[in-house]
Amino acid sequence: MIGYRETASVEKHKYIQTGEIAISVNNESLASSPLGSCIAVVVYDKLKSIGGIAHILLPGKSLSKNKKEENKYAENAVSNLLKQMKENGSNSENLEFCLLGGANVLKRPDDSIAKNMCDSIRQIAERRHLNVKAASLGGLQRRNVVLDMELGKVRLSVGDDKERDFYVY
Repeated sequence: MIGYRETASVEKHKYIQTGEIAISVNNESLASSPLGSCIAVVVYDKLKSIGGIAHILLPGKSLSKNKKEENKYAENAVSNLLKQMKENGSNSENLEFCLLGGANVLKRPDDSIAKNMCDSIRQIAERRHLNVKAASLGGLQRRNVVLDMELGKVRLSVGDDKERDFYVY
């Protein structure tokens, strides 16, 4: 089925591709496609059981008027993620965030892409006063992220390691 993947436990997730945002209000778990230098901003409102993921490709803000492409950029994606959470009944004061990704997976000594992504998302989180509860940023290995809506937790795998609980809301 397009948009879903099955894990070893035959659990289905809505699969979030690069430049996409998804919100879940019905216990449907969300999973990012693999994160290299990209960053997943994961948000959860445990009072309303609403959660979401933004899979971000680029730092900064889009200068294009193409709405379809804007969520590839950190500033736009975070704004739109917060907007969608609010539209689905969430209160910004109840939101908790996890930040994951931003790895230099090509292991280039002069790579600035991953560093710029991490710096950009940290600045946005600080400027917007996001309640960041946990972060796994940088390094050299890809990450896979799942927001388990039923259990209210973020699961993470790094490189070829097994998926583990990363943060429980």
